[in-house]
Amino acid sequence: MKKVETFKRLIILQLSFIGLIFQTAIYAYFWLEAYYPFLREHRRFRFYFKGHVLILAIYFVLLFFFATTYGALKIGYLKPVDVFISEIFSLLIVNVISYFQISLMANWLVDAAPIIKTMLIQLILAAVWVYVGNMLYRKAFPPREILLVHGERSIDEIVAKFDSRKDKYKINRCMNISEGTEKIQEEILAGYGAIVLWDIPVSERNHLLKFCYSRSIRVYMMPKISDV
Repeated sequence: MKKVETFKRLIILQLSFIGLIFQTAIYAYFWLEAYYPFLREHRRFRFYFKGHVLILAIYFVLLFFFATTYGALKIGYLKPVDVFISEIFSLLIVNVISYFQISLMANWLVDAAPIIKTMLIQLILAAVWVYVGNMLYRKAFPPREILLVHGERSIDEIVAKFDSRKDKYKINRCMNISEGTEKIQEEILAGYGAIVLWDIPVSERNHLLKFCYSRSIRVYMMPKISDV
């Protein structure tokens, strides 16, 4: 089962990498159709196959670097709008760098229209790709069903945090630690994607933590000051 989950996760994570390849392909089209003919005609630039590959490789590496830096590759982990905003920043920075790179080849500022068109098409593709990638991720990894084990402290705060990511978490049941660890352990074995230990006494918390760990059950825990 773990191997299947790992395989699915690797497949989904490749969606971001494939998206970068498509973005680079859009840039390649405008490079070959607009900027390279201009450089060849006015600056007598003549690139062979390896020269074009190098230009596109530089673009891809820059895009990968900034996408990684801003979190544009974290489809499924971040909210779709956050991923899209990261895509905007990454594409903007890389396209500006590429524009000045081409301008240096031409020895003056070249027409910005092609790079602007490139950016606009890339943004449309990014929006569609983030939506499709997020949809596929949710189908492969539905929200985790959660059992919340709490003490006397109000659970409104922790419930609100999990509710803010309903695409990833779903609290199915809440149990007070006063119900007893044996009853809670029976409920845990009923089958949950994760267990949340929220502000319960250290002795009960450690007991449940070891219980879950020995059975490879995912646990989210609120640490005490002594833990820190």
